[in-house]
Amino acid sequence: MVPSIIQSFVFPALSKQVSCQLCSSSGGGYRGPLRSVYITSVTFDPETAHPNLSLSQSCDSVWFDEDKDTEDCQANPRRFNYYYCVFGHQCFTSGRHYWEVEVGNKTAWRLGVAQENVPRGQMAATGTSSGLWTLALKGGSVQACTDPQPTKVNVSLRLVRIGVFLDCEKEEVTFYNAVTMAPIYTFSMGTVVVPLFPFFNPCDTDDGNNIAPVTGRLCRPLVRHR
Repeated sequence: MVPSIIQSFVFPALSKQVSCQLCSSSGGGYRGPLRSVYITSVTFDPETAHPNLSLSQSCDSVWFDEDKDTEDCQANPRRFNYYYCVFGHQCFTSGRHYWEVEVGNKTAWRLGVAQENVPRGQMAATGTSSGLWTLALKGGSVQACTDPQPTKVNVSLRLVRIGVFLDCEKEEVTFYNAVTMAPIYTFSMGTVVVPLFPFFNPCDTDDGNNIAPVTGRLCRPLVRHR
């Protein structure tokens, strides 16, 4: 359920550096608090999904379906009707939250964090000025979706699993390569309207090259054996 009260906050500009505590690793595996303290289970909200998106029964996978019968898809003001997008069920107004998304061998995707009031139709801008803090793969290039132009992000390894860390205390969104836990890009959010939602766009099929789903991945806390 979407909270009935929407609050505005002014967030100061912040450094793009991420605390070394959050990025540290030891013993060949990540042991920081992202996967042990801040981990959040994320599922997709079918009421917000574009009519050509299909969701798994458990609502943890979403994909574009160009052959889907959309006649029975009920219109509602929360549903995306132009871009192939969907919100997560979860919403956040405070605290720190981390989730991971499998993108596998997809040739295009976009994901991150959105304000609840982001336009559901066509947008004049699709970056931070529209209430979106997202990372995308497009044309073989990883991009931070900034305005007025996207910012190309150099990555040393192909991204198959992405971590998203929303820090409402620092007013930042940081993306990680969730295989290596290397930070990719950090947005300083500035002025935002809460609640904030996980945001996903699996993109179209790219002539059959991009049919794989986007899948929310639940990370289980590390168990240390004595």
